[in-house]
Amino acid sequence: MARNQREKKAPLDDAASEGLGAGLDKAAFRSFCEAANEGILLAEIGTKRPLYANPAIAQMFGYTLDEIQDLNITDLHPPDVLPSVERDFETLLKGESDKTIQPCLRKDGSVFTGQIHAWPVTVDGRSCAVGFFEDITERERLEENLKERVKEFTCLERIAEAVESTEGLERVFQVSVNALSEAFLYADIACARITLEDQCWQSEPFSETEWRLSADLKVQGEPVGAVDVFYQDDRPVRDEGPFLNEERRLLSLCAERLGRIIERLWAKDELRNNKKRLELAMEGGGLGVWDWDPKTDEVVYSDRWAQMLEYAPDEVKPNVEFFKQHVHPDDLPAVLERLVGHVEGQLPVYESEHRMRTKSGTWLWIHDHGKVVRRDSDGRPVRVAGVIRDITRQHRNNLELQRTQFVVDKAPVSVFWVSPEGEFLYVNEKAAESLGYTREELLQMSVKDLASPKAGTELDGSFSRLLEEGALESDVYLQRKDGSDFEVLLKVVAIDEKRFIGIFSDISERKEAERALEQSELRFKKMLSVIPDMFSIHDPDMNIVYSNWNGFASVPEEKRILNTKCYRTYRGYDDICPDCRATVVVETGQPHEETVKLPDGRWFDIRVLPILNDMGDCEFVVECVRDVTEQIEIQERVRQMEKMDAIGKLAGGVAHDFNNQLSAVMGYADMLRMSLEDPELKTFAESILIASRRAGDLTKKLLAFARKGNYKSVPVDIHEVIHEVVDILNHSVSKKIDMHQSFKANPPVTLGDPGQIQNALLNLALNAADAMPDGGELIFETSVKQLTEDDGQAFSSEISPGAYLRVCVTDNGAGISKENLNHIFEPFFTTKDVGKGTGMGLAAVFGTVKQMGGAIDVSSEVGHGTTFRLYLPVEERAAERRQPGRDVRTAQRNAQILVIDDEDLFRDLAKNLLTSLNYRVHVEENGKAGVEYFRRHWREVDLVILDMVMPVMDGPETYQAMKAIDSDVRVLLASGYSINGMAQELLNQGVRGFLEKPFEIEEMSTKVADALS
Repeated sequence: MARNQREKKAPLDDAASEGLGAGLDKAAFRSFCEAANEGILLAEIGTKRPLYANPAIAQMFGYTLDEIQDLNITDLHPPDVLPSVERDFETLLKGESDKTIQPCLRKDGSVFTGQIHAWPVTVDGRSCAVGFFEDITERERLEENLKERVKEFTCLERIAEAVESTEGLERVFQVSVNALSEAFLYADIACARITLEDQCWQSEPFSETEWRLSADLKVQGEPVGAVDVFYQDDRPVRDEGPFLNEERRLLSLCAERLGRIIERLWAKDELRNNKKRLELAMEGGGLGVWDWDPKTDEVVYSDRWAQMLEYAPDEVKPNVEFFKQHVHPDDLPAVLERLVGHVEGQLPVYESEHRMRTKSGTWLWIHDHGKVVRRDSDGRPVRVAGVIRDITRQHRNNLELQRTQFVVDKAPVSVFWVSPEGEFLYVNEKAAESLGYTREELLQMSVKDLASPKAGTELDGSFSRLLEEGALESDVYLQRKDGSDFEVLLKVVAIDEKRFIGIFSDISERKEAERALEQSELRFKKMLSVIPDMFSIHDPDMNIVYSNWNGFASVPEEKRILNTKCYRTYRGYDDICPDCRATVVVETGQPHEETVKLPDGRWFDIRVLPILNDMGDCEFVVECVRDVTEQIEIQERVRQMEKMDAIGKLAGGVAHDFNNQLSAVMGYADMLRMSLEDPELKTFAESILIASRRAGDLTKKLLAFARKGNYKSVPVDIHEVIHEVVDILNHSVSKKIDMHQSFKANPPVTLGDPGQIQNALLNLALNAADAMPDGGELIFETSVKQLTEDDGQAFSSEISPGAYLRVCVTDNGAGISKENLNHIFEPFFTTKDVGKGTGMGLAAVFGTVKQMGGAIDVSSEVGHGTTFRLYLPVEERAAERRQPGRDVRTAQRNAQILVIDDEDLFRDLAKNLLTSLNYRVHVEENGKAGVEYFRRHWREVDLVILDMVMPVMDGPETYQAMKAIDSDVRVLLASGYSINGMAQELLNQGVRGFLEKPFEIEEMSTKVADALS
């Protein structure tokens, strides 16, 4: 137990040494904490576990000290406010605020309002927080009560002032009823009425409505009439019937005040009558009379005296002892002391305020007044008479007034009373604290003495309006005693002609927050104004709350007005747009997104987003519109590029496999043609060859489109190629077509296959001629253009930045429709009549240009001609690149040839053809088997015919493996297409030649002989 006590004390002692108890030793600091009325709690920030708690906080939360130190700080607050508690404590610990007010949770589950001051400290190297807790639940209740009492006090003062100087009961009631209709504070009163016995007084004008509030008019506790107020016809129905409890209470107080006025006036009239009537008046006025004989100790009590204590007259015992038995025991000594003091001549009169018990056991506050009426010759009292009056209500009112005064004095808002000249008549503690003066100093000052230089003459003008209108509410600057300025919200209302009551509250932080909010909104609007997207916020009725006006160029400046209908401002409609998406979002509360195309061809992304309130209803609609025309076009170009690439792969694969089959067809047809004697059969074989050649031309175009054809790669002068194309066209196209050449390219050299380039330009020119059946102009233009990455994005393919040779082929023929422009480079797409075109010409042009690392672009308009633009990489080196030197060997018959190909038909064809040419032939079905054979027989192998595309090991890999065995190996490539230009690369590395599939016997014989020579 001692060890635990030491552990509990250590954090507090450390806290004292760390600075919480600066100027005190540890023992004094601990004594202060243990005796403090405020709850003190020291906790580790990271774990939120208490390290120390004083007895006050344990009592406040209903725990023992041991129990509270086993809790987490979050256990001290209701779960639903923990996020708010966390935020406020972070603010406190940062020093951004000095206190917070939060609901707190006791052990028994009850909740009270706690005001907490907290700040960070370091205890024994740990980050901690120390908090001072104060239960302000009662204070909050008193503050609310104060507000209602001020309203009641103001109303009663106005009524009292109205009747104070009025003489005569008739006049009093007429003045009162008029004052009541004007002074009642809670709602608009149509009229008021006072009835007394058989008389009635009404305010002018008077109009009875269904909304009536009534209170009994009582004199000496007995109803003698009623006070009625009638509300306006549009009085709303409230939770507690048509009237609130506060209004009922206020009217009851007014009736009570009028009852006392009636009582006073009636008493004044009765005093003018005889003694009997005076006694009756005393009884009627609620005064109980007593007459005491000190010698016999007998007392005569009036009927009213007995009634006041709830007794019948015959139940009251006529002696002093009966009186003593009903005086409160705590009050009796003082009562007897005063009574004896008067009887013995020490006091001029007997007067006392004390409590007396009624028959039912309740306690009344009594004002008791008496005097010795007669003494004997010795000066001893013979008769003492007096009266008592029930002052319970008055005492309660005085107590309530004292409480009100206390609450006003201790109120957290600044309250003051001033004269019409602005001189302070009263100030509460908060006002003095806010201004930095003592209350005594302020009572010697005027409000104008507090005016800040920032306010100028504003305060003088405000008080002028106050004197004219009787009320004031304004934001003004005041100056504290230390000279600092602060902005306050000042509210002042007239109590009467000589007094004004006012309240002011410091709004500096609120104003600063408002200015910060304005700056934030300004920054927000500036940021939105530079966003190129159209951005607009509407309310559910389609009024424009905000718009950055970007994209609304059609809206004139003078019509760019907020809080106008969006459909009227943006489109000029008289009603909601028929295609409005915002109305759907308002109804469903769900966002909406879509991309739409306008009639002018532009594309827009439209996003309509709801802003929901706490109830889930749509409060605002945010509409964002972005012009995505360029993005859509780029996506379309990328899609077209991907489609063309996919088609190219398909076309290449088909052409390769078809070429392998055509090689067998052409080879065997050629062998048949050479071996047949029958002329008719020879003709059949030749027809097969012709058809095979045409099919071979078609596959070449497919391979050109797929960029997998067999090309040379040499420097080509484009101007020379164009001259050759023009010479061919001069002999093949209509003489009505005028051809022009404009050469500006320097240098005009690119790297590629001259034949393929010539075929591409010839295809473009022939297509142009077909588009000009009645004649026209055909223009060839060249220039050099530097392309950037942005330029490359305009083409449906990838292209590297750099210098490009631009070749333009332009005609003024029929043109191409926009729909067909997206398909003209696709294989087999043609607009020509059946039998007049294969649809492979432009596809081959596309493939040739892409193979060279270039790009092609086309623009056309129906009826106005077409321009094709070819972009080919510039070759700066004009000299033709040379092939590597070869070891020339003499061609020899009876040489041994190794054929490596994965197609059975081609292997059989090659073996038969080469055998017929007197060569010795060995065949293998893939590269791996071919390499193994070559490894064993390389000295005997004179030539290898090698396919480029094979499974297991392709042509390039096979060639490198054989070259590692024999660096002088002779290889002749045979393939329908190469991969990524690898055929040209192998030729550069020493391959003897390229045999393009399909081929005829003569071509194969020549290629083999050249490779062996």
